[in-house]
Amino acid sequence: MKPYKLICSFFLATLLLGCSQNEPLDSPPEDPLNGAWSMVNSVIGGFGGTTDRDYEIGDNTWIFDAENGTITIESPDPMNCTLGLCNSTFDYVVIEEEGALKLGRAFYDEEGNLSGSLYIGDITTLTETELVVERTPSVYITRWTFAR
Repeated sequence: MKPYKLICSFFLATLLLGCSQNEPLDSPPEDPLNGAWSMVNSVIGGFGGTTDRDYEIGDNTWIFDAENGTITIESPDPMNCTLGLCNSTFDYVVIEEEGALKLGRAFYDEEGNLSGSLYIGDITTLTETELVVERTPSVYITRWTFAR
């Protein structure tokens, strides 16, 4: 009977000590897009030529709020605006299509269901420190490079 109690005690101790109250068991993975990203370069081009522009950190900042699904663009200088959106907040969505991540401006109906999105570009690079969004339709190209 003594070995049985010893085995049960060992099992119970392992079970109790193996659990932590600090970490939830079902915590979702952190969204790598979440947080502030400073645009460091933009390339926009087409038939009329190409503009390749570098920015200083803080000139044009996109803040992704994954929990609320919003992007806030902060740009103190109107000349640094992107998409014609200076100092504004809008809803966004990331859609996986054919293995590619597509970033879009999201539109919702009265019930809160996604009713459509406006294509911003493909997320071609997403690491802890670099984000690249590219848009390559047939007439012009756009590539935005962000850093943390």
